[in-house]
Amino acid sequence: MNIQSESPFSRKMAILEIISQANFPIAVTKIIQKLKLPKATAHRLVQQLQEEGFVLKDPLTKNLLLTSRVESFATQVITNRQHNGIRRRILKNLAEEVGETCNCACFDGCDLIYLDRVETNWPIKIQLTPGSHLPLNATASGKLFLAYMPKERLKKIKKILPMEASTKNTITDWKVMERECQKIRESGFSYDNEELLDGMVAIAIPVFNKQKQIVLTIAIHGPTQRVSIPQLEKAKPALEVAAEKLLEVSHS
Repeated sequence: MNIQSESPFSRKMAILEIISQANFPIAVTKIIQKLKLPKATAHRLVQQLQEEGFVLKDPLTKNLLLTSRVESFATQVITNRQHNGIRRRILKNLAEEVGETCNCACFDGCDLIYLDRVETNWPIKIQLTPGSHLPLNATASGKLFLAYMPKERLKKIKKILPMEASTKNTITDWKVMERECQKIRESGFSYDNEELLDGMVAIAIPVFNKQKQIVLTIAIHGPTQRVSIPQLEKAKPALEVAAEKLLEVSHS
């Protein structure tokens, strides 16, 4: 890719794109190679991105990574994008088909964040609104992100993620979580067996982008007074169809 004739803004966006696609902090030399930029130009643009709060340098390796400002911006884009209405319709159709609450979530730093949610008309409901931040280790969707996370990023997450217990069923040991993640990768599904809230169970499935990276999850959950894990398993086909539709929307 040669972007020497592009505007400074376009060049900076190209740099951000390359950093975002890397599974670990990337060296400036790699960016120079990929974009075929003069060394001085690349360093100047990177310096500007640092000053603007979009890029950080790893203090040990001096390699580049994106800041929380970029992650926050990306989350806002996903939440407010033009496909939002279509996504909500997909969730609404799924909720009507399975008769339980459905949600769509994404990864936000070290948390899971609800993007959208469609409630059922049952009298027993669990109030978790769009925008809610939830722990990765205690949710079906959160465990999906851990299961499909690149190894280098997972190593960093392990150092800072508080593996706190939300209930007696929450996984708080990384060895146990690693076994759980292996099962998730083998099956393609994740479950929450009263791990976030007592009396709530859930099933979730990943939605991948063109690079085969997990970007969203779609889940069904409900109270144990009404639904069980075996009952949720029967909803797998409907969940898979909804995930395929979300995939089409995210790629369009």
